[in-house]
Amino acid sequence: MEEATDAIARAEERLEGGDLVGASMAATAALEVAERELLPGLEGDWIEEHRQALAGTRLRALECRAEAALRLGGPALATAERAARDLIGISPYRESAHQLLMRSLAARGDPPEALAAYEALRKLLRDELGATPSAETVELHQRLLEGEVDDSTRQGKGAPLSGTLTIVVAELVEADRLAGHIDEEAAAAVRVTGLQLMRDAARTSEGKELQMTGDGLVIAFASVLKALSCVTLMQQFAAHHARLNPERGVAVRSGISVGEAPSEEAALLGGAAAIARELCRRAGPDQVLVNELVASLAPATGGHEFVEIEPRAPDERPGVPAVHELRWRSGAQYGAEPIAGADPGGSELTALDEVAVGELERILQLSGIVDAQLGDHYSVVFAYPGQGVGDLHLELSGCTTQVCAILEETSTFEQHGVHVIGLSTEPSVPPSGCAEISFPVGIVPQDLLGGILPAVERGDRRYSARSSFVVFPDRTGVRMTGVSDVLAHVRKSFDIAMGRRLSGYRDAALAHLAQGSSLPSSVDVRELLAPGADSVGIARVEVNLDLVSKLAAPDVIASEAGYIDRINRLFEEHRLERLFPAVVSICTEENPAWYLMEAVNPVPLDSLVFEDDARTVLRTDRRQLLAGLVERVAALYELTFRPEVPRVARYHYLGRFLDIPGRDDAQATFASLVGGELESLLARRVVLDGGFTCRSFREQVDFLERNLDALLEPVGAYIHGDLHLPNMLLDEAGEKVVLIDPRVVWDGNDVGDPGFCDPVYDLATLLHSIHAMSAILRAIETGKTEALLDTEDPGPGEPLVVKPGVLQLHDNPVLEWFAGWVEHALPPSVLGTSWRARLHIGAANAFLGWLKYARAIQTGDAWLATYAAVVYHLECGRRQLKGDAGGGEGDV
Repeated sequence: MEEATDAIARAEERLEGGDLVGASMAATAALEVAERELLPGLEGDWIEEHRQALAGTRLRALECRAEAALRLGGPALATAERAARDLIGISPYRESAHQLLMRSLAARGDPPEALAAYEALRKLLRDELGATPSAETVELHQRLLEGEVDDSTRQGKGAPLSGTLTIVVAELVEADRLAGHIDEEAAAAVRVTGLQLMRDAARTSEGKELQMTGDGLVIAFASVLKALSCVTLMQQFAAHHARLNPERGVAVRSGISVGEAPSEEAALLGGAAAIARELCRRAGPDQVLVNELVASLAPATGGHEFVEIEPRAPDERPGVPAVHELRWRSGAQYGAEPIAGADPGGSELTALDEVAVGELERILQLSGIVDAQLGDHYSVVFAYPGQGVGDLHLELSGCTTQVCAILEETSTFEQHGVHVIGLSTEPSVPPSGCAEISFPVGIVPQDLLGGILPAVERGDRRYSARSSFVVFPDRTGVRMTGVSDVLAHVRKSFDIAMGRRLSGYRDAALAHLAQGSSLPSSVDVRELLAPGADSVGIARVEVNLDLVSKLAAPDVIASEAGYIDRINRLFEEHRLERLFPAVVSICTEENPAWYLMEAVNPVPLDSLVFEDDARTVLRTDRRQLLAGLVERVAALYELTFRPEVPRVARYHYLGRFLDIPGRDDAQATFASLVGGELESLLARRVVLDGGFTCRSFREQVDFLERNLDALLEPVGAYIHGDLHLPNMLLDEAGEKVVLIDPRVVWDGNDVGDPGFCDPVYDLATLLHSIHAMSAILRAIETGKTEALLDTEDPGPGEPLVVKPGVLQLHDNPVLEWFAGWVEHALPPSVLGTSWRARLHIGAANAFLGWLKYARAIQTGDAWLATYAAVVYHLECGRRQLKGDAGGGEGDV
């Protein structure tokens, strides 16, 4: 009993302190004791009391073990899942166990299973206890819906270990061979050199030498990554020395293990050191072997990986399970072929293959770049000597100018999805006038200079030569060296990245033309050429196909472009004009991914349909344009209508109102723009012009919870999802609206059948745009948000008084006009009976989504105007649902 109690106390203390490995070990020890049956065959009150205590210890041990393994990540995630499932099996109503299972499933890359685990818990609590999940569990569920994983699941991989040490045992394996081929004095000199190389690597990686073992060292490290950095440097130092001294070269073999270490003496004598020694003994020249725990703690990158290997001989001693070999690509292996021509900056261009990119990743990682993974996206790595180096060596000056040039172009790079990274041999500081350097900059160790990363030597020091690497999504790229004009060089890097992407656009467009394009195109005769003997005439022609590309995350592009293409084909089958621009090509292999579509007149409707610059009054002659749009989307609804409740309707008419106010981004936006406590505002009523009193946001949401069934009508169809005016363009004739940017998943809440929704919700997003949101955004754009509304705050607990400015929320004539067109365009079977209430509540939903975007809303006045629109439409929806459309005070 005492052993189990002490072990679980130790485990929980280590978990709290961040010692994940130590916590896992102690929890396992507690579990081994707690799972034994206490005094089998005997009964008694005190025995039962101790058995209950042991059962509680077992639950705590499983929970601690699952949490530690979850934070460690990697292969340890399987342990986390097993422990969580064991917990649920023993204590099925323990929500913390279900939370651990959800987190472990999401961390291993299986969000659908994590969401299914939540649904199983929800049904269990409902059916067995008549209860609902706790707020903490609901919040975790929402984060998973939005694609977020708890930060704790990302800890551990390579994180410093408190209370544990990583032990490296490294030896010179060629010492005996050297002793037989050169004289004793020379062999001794080689040993001294080899040991010095190993000590230099240990010191550079912040290791502590514990012992010298003849031809090797035992070294302790605070983290696995520092140990890996050390053995990598040892191999590099040894390889460099061998190149310079081919007759007296050395090779290093290493073993790495992790274990508890209350002291350095204990580390030297403990199990981790014994395992590391055994691993080192097994290793061959230039080989690094690690145990399973090391492999799980260190993230593999394109520069290195861990490969599980079999024991080399049957007579190996036991005690070293699951041996892994650390493998990486050395700098001598990278592939580079010259490219004809030079860029305007005077650079020589060299093609890089996948091996070269892997080597570059390794250099980035060892230079301190946290996210060193290249590939899947476009990246540009700029290497330069270092700021201040020009003060010592005039010919190397210009680094500060180069950093400024990169900073000036950073937004352009980011806008096109190109990652920027810097490499320098000196620390970088923000140039004058810059608050910070907005891209990561790594410090390249001296031993990594040369090879793929060109270097210059000045005295006894080496500096990175100016060069850059443009890496493409397929893990190939271009290296530029010999840079003279740093400004032209920065622009050329961007041009190369974009040139590769444009070549993809070109190939896609040519393939589309070859298949017989039906899109508008033009053919111009550029030049008449002399005809040959067998021809009447020869001309050079230019074919133009006007296209637009959209870039986004691969999953967004795949779902959106596929959805557009499916809806367009449906319209064509029914001989209707396309609702969206035609999709020409889709590429999801890159990040950001992209698709090409037919170009449309790039004039959004919000600049055309209003009479005033403030965008508060619809032009009478443009109302027909919007009415025509309603009729076109109505055709989509009728073609795809199914008499069933859309799965996402519950989120639209309740879930989002519950979730968004609790989100960190929504609360941070309120705090930065308005100030104070968001919850206190949500509990207050709002009085608009004419005495129209709106119940508080919290009262409105309570009403929605009580009356949700009345809103969940069996009316569903495929929709656009965001009929906001900027998402609508005019066709070339200026007579018909073309839709862009459909929204088929809301806030990551993918409940299946993307795009299938209540048609009234679709039209509600259009109502929110023409009623107030276009005016609010215009005020933000022109810096006039203070004129939107006039608010008076009588004090805490009293209703917030909102008087009209340029924005008129209540009694706005556009409300009844729009409702009339909706009723005219859609049959009752598609609208349902509560459509007027759903129209207002859907509009409130659309306004609510803006309240979490500080960069979009920008001012407190704009935030309060948007919030007033939320509560106004909620109040209108409530009154419509109750059959009371009046606006007087007495109803409230």
